[in-house]
Amino acid sequence: MPAAGYYEWTVTETGKQPHFIYEPDAALAMAGIVSAWPDPSKAEDDPEKWRLSTAIITRDSHVAPGEVHDRMPACITPDGYDDWLGGHLDVDALMQLLDRESYAVAHDLEHYEVSRDVNSVRNNGPHLLDPLPRPADESAAHGV
Repeated sequence: MPAAGYYEWTVTETGKQPHFIYEPDAALAMAGIVSAWPDPSKAEDDPEKWRLSTAIITRDSHVAPGEVHDRMPACITPDGYDDWLGGHLDVDALMQLLDRESYAVAHDLEHYEVSRDVNSVRNNGPHLLDPLPRPADESAAHGV
């Protein structure tokens, strides 16, 4: 499942602080599963009888996002797409693939704090990806 990134939260003295975690040079490809199931409220001949559900697989975090959260989406590099989607690997091989690929992706992940507006599903828009301004003393320490 392609994504620009994802949010995780840290607990601070003033409440939960969201962070946007992303790969600076590419979209993330999150490993997921898809399930089709019949909607029992629909007639057998209804073309909308079948529903699709999706879920993103998570793993223990590796390297960069670990300082924000102990879990992360399992991610796959372009080199791993065929193996993930091909249907030719057994469960053990798929788990090894997810470990290897997620580890490779995690090395490139970066994060920054974002507005707490992301905490409400009522809020939507590109501004939710904007980094919070750094305090002046922290900006000076980073040479900004």
